[in-house]
Amino acid sequence: MHPVVDDPKSKALRYIGASVLLFILAVMLPPYRLFEERQASMLELHLLLELFSVIVCVLVAAVSWYSFDHEERAETGLLAAGFLSVAVLDLAHALSYDGMSRFVTDNSTPKAIFFWLAGRSFAVVTILLVALDLRLIRGRLPWVLGFAMAAITALWFGLFHADAFPLTFIAGQGVTPFKSAFEYLLCASDLLIAVLFWRNATPRNADRFYPLAAASIIMGFGELVFAHYRAPTDFLNTFGHSFKVASYALVFQSLFVSGMRRPFLRQLKTEEALRNSEARLRTLGDNLPDSYVYQYTRDSAGKPHFLFLSAGVEKLHGISPASAMKDANLLFSLIDSAQEQALREAELRSAATLGDFSVDLRVRVPQGGWRWLQIRSRPLRDAAGNLLWDGVATDITERKRIAAALEESRTRLAGIIDSAMDAVITITSDRRIVVFNAAAEHMFQYRTAEMIGEEIDRLIPPRFREGHAAQITDFGDTGRTNRPMGAFGGIFGLRANGEEFPIDAAISQVTAGGQQLYSIILRDTSAARQAEATRLQLEAQLRQMQKMDALGTLAGGVAHDFNNILATIDGCAELASHELAADHPARAPLASLRTANRRGRDLVRRILMFSRRQQPQRAPLDIAAVVEEAVRLLRATLPAQVAMELTSAANLPSAVADRTEIEQIVINLCTNAWQAMGEGGGQVRIRVECIDVDDTLPDRPLNLLAGSYIRLTVADNGPGMSRETQARIFEPFFTTKPVGTGTGLGLAVVHGIVSGCGGAVSVSSEPGQGATFFVYLPANAMPVTAEVGQPAREVPHGTGQEILYVDDEESLVYIADRLLSRLGYRVSGFTEPEQALAALRRDPQRFDLVVLDYNMPGKSGIEVATEILRLRPELPVILVSGFVSDELREQALRLGVREVMYKPDTVQELAATIHGLLSRPHGVA
Repeated sequence: MHPVVDDPKSKALRYIGASVLLFILAVMLPPYRLFEERQASMLELHLLLELFSVIVCVLVAAVSWYSFDHEERAETGLLAAGFLSVAVLDLAHALSYDGMSRFVTDNSTPKAIFFWLAGRSFAVVTILLVALDLRLIRGRLPWVLGFAMAAITALWFGLFHADAFPLTFIAGQGVTPFKSAFEYLLCASDLLIAVLFWRNATPRNADRFYPLAAASIIMGFGELVFAHYRAPTDFLNTFGHSFKVASYALVFQSLFVSGMRRPFLRQLKTEEALRNSEARLRTLGDNLPDSYVYQYTRDSAGKPHFLFLSAGVEKLHGISPASAMKDANLLFSLIDSAQEQALREAELRSAATLGDFSVDLRVRVPQGGWRWLQIRSRPLRDAAGNLLWDGVATDITERKRIAAALEESRTRLAGIIDSAMDAVITITSDRRIVVFNAAAEHMFQYRTAEMIGEEIDRLIPPRFREGHAAQITDFGDTGRTNRPMGAFGGIFGLRANGEEFPIDAAISQVTAGGQQLYSIILRDTSAARQAEATRLQLEAQLRQMQKMDALGTLAGGVAHDFNNILATIDGCAELASHELAADHPARAPLASLRTANRRGRDLVRRILMFSRRQQPQRAPLDIAAVVEEAVRLLRATLPAQVAMELTSAANLPSAVADRTEIEQIVINLCTNAWQAMGEGGGQVRIRVECIDVDDTLPDRPLNLLAGSYIRLTVADNGPGMSRETQARIFEPFFTTKPVGTGTGLGLAVVHGIVSGCGGAVSVSSEPGQGATFFVYLPANAMPVTAEVGQPAREVPHGTGQEILYVDDEESLVYIADRLLSRLGYRVSGFTEPEQALAALRRDPQRFDLVVLDYNMPGKSGIEVATEILRLRPELPVILVSGFVSDELREQALRLGVREVMYKPDTVQELAATIHGLLSRPHGVA
């Protein structure tokens, strides 16, 4: 194999070898005597060498400055500036020697040596910066300015202040130690630079770095020679200048080759490759079926010009390439005017991003009619920056027709499939999905795009996949082509969220394009099953509503009479209290009696609210305090065999509830517990605490949302209950107690109260292990509402006003007469509404105020109030009722009734209301 003559590394090694041999020859066999008689002419030879080196430096600067790749190579400006400065200093060095014509100032050898050392230093610094590849300064102008200033400074110093520089030469003795040391330093620097170039050389920069490394070594040998000459006309001095010239010439060669010759050769090869490529492109374009290749550009006015067209343009359009290249409008005028804008917009978008574009255009053809062309273009810029478009135009008319027919067929089929109410899925024999309609998307919650190509097993729960695969295989083996809906039996699908749901399915087998396909029609039966479950639930709710209506009817039937009894008890207790001295021992029992009577009154109100499905007035309560009060009252009524234990957590938040409701919950649950334990008694444990409810809570009621709750726990050690009993214990009228010992309403009322508060109630029990009831009430951050107490206050007295009191309960009329009379009023009491109306008709001005019962036989309080206000509109009327609803209050006030009160309220409250109404001016409600 022949060696590569043009290899930069081999060349550099040969140059280095030659310089080594010359250096050894100059040192070992110094031919001093041979040139002693010629020393007088050495100065002229020295001048010629310096002038030659100056010329080479100028050439290096010019080649560096004007190199083809100066934009890619950062060192071009550095080399140009550095070697131009070296040329100036070398010229000053040559002109400053003794024996030369006067140069600005007196010439001297020390001055010449100063310029010599300055030039060498500039050369070393320049080449070192190139070797280090320092890119601290970008551009060429900063390097030129920097080196120019440095060179001017060196010239000024050398011309006018060279005597301030250390002594470098002694006549008759030669160079000084300083000069030798300086030369050695320059030599070491040159060798270091050569090592840097050699180590950093790569295939990409080898044509520059290897020659520069060799030039640095040759210059280093020259510096060694300059360290030993005895006179400027010495042969060694001249010989050293030859090394310097050779070094500069090598630098010039490397820069010329890398910056001029090689780019030029690359350009020639590129042009040749371009010509070959154009030839191949033309051949390819001329042989493309139904297509042609083009290149065009647009001028500044936007007018198109074709730079190249293949022969196919004539086959498609009947226009020769030469004609179209002369006048591009011959082709552009064939484009449908409605689509010219689309082509121009595609060009502009592509030009902005230099990205490819493709557009379909409708064009006229010589035979008449229209055909479709697909234009695919790629933008590029030429050397001048002009935008060119290379592309291919292809006749796609037939493709368009086939695609349109296929699209029409596909659209019809897709419309039929997508309009189907059932899911339609088609799979291949390897169970891959090829059709997935809109109903399937809705059913399985997957998009069609993500399911095409997927296995159908993705839609089947794991436990059904094997059976489904066997069914598909059986269809393929037996040749059965259809299956009625529901033939698979009970199977399930799998939604994207992991939910299983019941489906019915029918399957059919078809062959299309030699491929076996299976079409499956699926119907989600969740709605049917849910409808059945909803029907059963509604039936259960209807039965419960009927039971609750029965309870409401029962409660409403007895409430009126019970209210009258409670009012009588309260009135008699108050009358008895008035008859006793303040320190009489009977006053305390009477006070307890009235307190219990008020609790009975509140209980009746709750029953009436329950029967009428009214929302009670709830407020933030301290549940622990209410439970403690209820347990305290219960302890006095429960048998001695029943032990009650109450524990409450500290710092509990409030809960929005009604005090009476909470007391009723505690009473019902505790009563239910001791009745379940029987005569033997047992222990009832009650606990109030705050807990956070989440999915991990055991025995969590199904309808209980996550959050913070006050939990009331009532546990007993009774006989417990079965699962069947637990499922029904909250149904109204359901009871396991013997006849006469339970109504079956206690736990139903508890359930209704807790549900109304936004909470839930559950039970945990096993036969023989007692029962534990959990009541959850939503915790609330609001402060506890202070209860309205019953502070002792002075009862307002009347001044002889006459009160018309109407109530169908004779005992209440009697008590009202006695109590109000004690307070300074005159009372006319009636148990018959007609008698009261008759008395008013006889003397409408006799009475100052009327108190009416709402529930009376014959006429209601509203009807009686209507007639009274017709007779005397300004007469104050108070309506009392055991149950005051919002509708009743609104109706009464709209009629003109001044006040609506609960019955039975205390006489103090009634007296205060009477006094307040009588104190108002007439006509003020």
